[in-house]
Amino acid sequence: MKQHLIIGLFFLMSTYSFAEKIDGPANIRTNPKGIKLVSLFDNVLVDCTELRNNWYQVAISLRINESQYESRIPILKGDTLVNWKNEKIGIALMNIPDSLCFSWTSGGAPGNPKIFGAEIFGFTFKSNIRPESIVENDLVKIIIASNQELNKQLFYKHLEKFNYTDGLNIAEMPEYETLMVYENIIDDPSPIDRVRLIFEENQLVAIVHSRVLNLNYETVNIDRNRMLTIIQKMDSEKKKRFIAMNNKSYWGVD
Repeated sequence: MKQHLIIGLFFLMSTYSFAEKIDGPANIRTNPKGIKLVSLFDNVLVDCTELRNNWYQVAISLRINESQYESRIPILKGDTLVNWKNEKIGIALMNIPDSLCFSWTSGGAPGNPKIFGAEIFGFTFKSNIRPESIVENDLVKIIIASNQELNKQLFYKHLEKFNYTDGLNIAEMPEYETLMVYENIIDDPSPIDRVRLIFEENQLVAIVHSRVLNLNYETVNIDRNRMLTIIQKMDSEKKKRFIAMNNKSYWGVD
């Protein structure tokens, strides 16, 4: 599939949404137990869904050239795969036609050089993703191990490691600061928050998340198939408003 993207959507997303690391070398397949598409080197970054039946679905973001983009088979067996930092990240194990990858181009106007990219979508077994590179695992580990207040300083290394950005503001509640990691592009090409930490006066108040967190705090379902884990104690009226305003934050968000 070929697409011309005016703003280079996938290129922009590849700069902030890819988090998980390959424990490799590792094979990426067409489907669970399916045909081998590519082999990725150790520590390569991929975008990754939640584990399902011992398999992860992954997306790999590649830089390609114009001739590859124009070809019916953009990636040939034996081709070296290159990321946006021009690093070699793997080898193609079969011809990959444009029906099995999403190739795109962006730019071309004066002062805006044309770029060409491709996304390969496939599956890999659970042992091929490093558990410590999964944002939820790291977050839960910090919270469980802490025997002190959950202040922002406790999370500094975590925030840097997973490239948190300023998060979706909570409607009508400016006293809260939010920092978030975007959802993977497979589950939500928009994308919105996968994990959003909510602080008040540098204390962790709550966590918005799309995947289950094994924490011993109250968790409620909110809009956009998200969960809200409330860390800080609140009276019933404040909690009710806090939940409502988190839902309202998604109004108008694609």
